[in-house]
Amino acid sequence: MGKIKHREEDLESRLAGINTPNIKEILIDKLENRNYRKAASKSNPYFKYELVDAIIEEINRYSPTESGFKLNFDSVLNKDEAKRVFYGLVCMKNYDSDLSKVIAKLTDWEKVCFFAGVWNKREMKDINSKDFISIVRDYIKAGYDLLNKKHMIHYHEGKYKRPIKIPGSQNYHKKQGNKEEKQLSFNF
Repeated sequence: MGKIKHREEDLESRLAGINTPNIKEILIDKLENRNYRKAASKSNPYFKYELVDAIIEEINRYSPTESGFKLNFDSVLNKDEAKRVFYGLVCMKNYDSDLSKVIAKLTDWEKVCFFAGVWNKREMKDINSKDFISIVRDYIKAGYDLLNKKHMIHYHEGKYKRPIKIPGSQNYHKKQGNKEEKQLSFNF
């Protein structure tokens, strides 16, 4: 199986190519109308492989993932972190063709982290004053932060044997050696 490819263009360049009028307003509307109650009450699949299948199937409704991504996803995220992605997908459940244009411009890991961010980042303060690309970037970063934090808590408690390395996360964090990892262990 081949290694997962990463897109060469930066996020700004990829998103700038979307020619849908009012895309920012459409995205804000979708975010404002998230149904957290529906997501929290929907039972997620019991086994991890079923959860991974459900997540990949839902993401593929928006935009197909690369072949081999499912295995990569399964090997990087534990079930607890994957549930956050699942809940983000459920609360944005109503498929939207305009949102699909946005998701299609993201890498597979950005898609995963965007939906984890949808679940995690609930405060929408100042969202109307931000540009479209900043909104998407903020939700992706919130997803990376959530998935990293949840895993690293378990890692520092000794439940997990290795720190998490989500492909592409370096584009959303300015790493300063091990300071970020050490700092995270004290900021629960």
